[in-house]
Amino acid sequence: MIRVPMLLFWTTWLCVALLSACQPSADKMMVLTTDASYSASLSNDGNIALVSTANNGVQVWDLTGSSISYQWLQGKQDNTSNVIDTAISANNMFAATMSSGSLAIWRLDDGSSVGWWSLPSYAQSVAIANNGQTLVVALLMAQ
Repeated sequence: MIRVPMLLFWTTWLCVALLSACQPSADKMMVLTTDASYSASLSNDGNIALVSTANNGVQVWDLTGSSISYQWLQGKQDNTSNVIDTAISANNMFAATMSSGSLAIWRLDDGSSVGWWSLPSYAQSVAIANNGQTLVVALLMAQ
């Protein structure tokens, strides 16, 4: 009678120990902002991060050196941001930032603006291709 509970106990303990040992831990953790953020994107290679902050625009972070490469403002003249989505092309050449009513494309090599466009309706999400000219934008169309 005691064998079944003991077997169950040791089996459960072994499963918990094995599962706990399999959990990966972070190699490195960085705090990029303490400001409220609306969107964040990470490049495929993990070297660049875009963070849309409430009071400091969109910050482009070089994660290899832990420093801000560029700070972009879209729409408003002060540092407040209304950017709700960000994207980085797979080749790390271009970035897209999107507010609910506008879209901007940026070069990641020098931080310059490729262009800014007004959108026909409320936008929700954006993706950008390697050429910086092909985008997918999710719009909420009114009925």
